[in-house]
Amino acid sequence: MKKFGFFLLKNNAHLMTSCFLGWLIWAVCNWNNIELVQKITLGIYAFLIVHEYEEAYKDRFLELMAGRLMKINYKALTPGLTHLSQAIYITTIFSLALLFPTQLWLTFGVIILAIFEGYVHNMGIFL
Repeated sequence: MKKFGFFLLKNNAHLMTSCFLGWLIWAVCNWNNIELVQKITLGIYAFLIVHEYEEAYKDRFLELMAGRLMKINYKALTPGLTHLSQAIYITTIFSLALLFPTQLWLTFGVIILAIFEGYVHNMGIFL
């Protein structure tokens, strides 16, 4: 179980990307039959995955936030620990929105997540 936990910590962004690629293949195969809401959700999902990879590299956002606002020693954290909960949350909320396109409140959750992601980053950069 411990090895599985370290596997998740190390590869959470890759697993999230694999889930997205599965959804993308499904969407391409059913493009004419899926709703516009699902297409928008997939677009936002793609931007958030690119964003997660951007945060994983050197000079990432965590260093900025930890240094300026939270005063956390981010170098002492287990690699991947800061992104595991995000990867689970993002994969879950997007999968639910794609599975149930008629439930618009699930899609609103996706849109609100994307808006707050931009707001928090701007707040962290400009404060």
